[in-house]
Amino acid sequence: MDDKLEDLQKLFSGLQQSVESEELWKGVEASIDSAMAQYKAHLLARLRKELQQFVGHCEMRLEAIRLRQSATKNMLALAQSDVDSGDTIESKTRELRILKERLALLRRQYRARVKLGTRSANSPKGKKEIPESVRRYRLPRGPRQNKSLSLRELYEAWFVGNERTPDGMPIARVLQEYPNWSSTETTYFNRLKRVAQLLQTVGEGDVASAVDKVEAYMQEYKVPGVNALSDQCSKQKDAPGMEEVVRRVQECVARRELK
Repeated sequence: MDDKLEDLQKLFSGLQQSVESEELWKGVEASIDSAMAQYKAHLLARLRKELQQFVGHCEMRLEAIRLRQSATKNMLALAQSDVDSGDTIESKTRELRILKERLALLRRQYRARVKLGTRSANSPKGKKEIPESVRRYRLPRGPRQNKSLSLRELYEAWFVGNERTPDGMPIARVLQEYPNWSSTETTYFNRLKRVAQLLQTVGEGDVASAVDKVEAYMQEYKVPGVNALSDQCSKQKDAPGMEEVVRRVQECVARRELK
């Protein structure tokens, strides 16, 4: 027991001497300085790396902003150039309208491609064979809930032609090319033909101008559509007849011009 106590006292005495030793504390201080230096170096390296990444990100953002600004300037310069040269939306709209008119003219001038000398087995001698596109064509009608076609729809199909008429030809041209077209034998064809004749009579060579005039008449006299207008131009009982309708249209136009 005494031996153990003596050993403990020796250990304590040695520890006390070590604590009071300057060498010990110098070693501790050196260890702390070394650890702090390593931490400082690590912290500085990490901070430097993060700052470099942030600077690189900022450079990319600035470059993107510069490119957008350059593109915006180019667009503004181009727009200003278009304005200075008169190349505006209005001018493009006018060009588009002119192109549409030219397309309509080409459609009117178009001829169905039929081989020379070809005859149908059922056609009289000297008449062209009616192509499949003409045979399958159905005369234009109004919407299902209202069978009456509008006047402008009739004008376009009969005198101008569109994507629904045979090969883009107007009906008037189809009649010239193929007078034996079976659709001419229908009652509905005769209805449309009467209104087409009305437009030709009122227009006096300018059918397009007749559309507005006849529409004004239909509005004033509350004529709902092409079917009703055709009935008025017919020789049916109580119908005004073609001549009377033409006279009414002319009077309607004159009244509108006086307003």
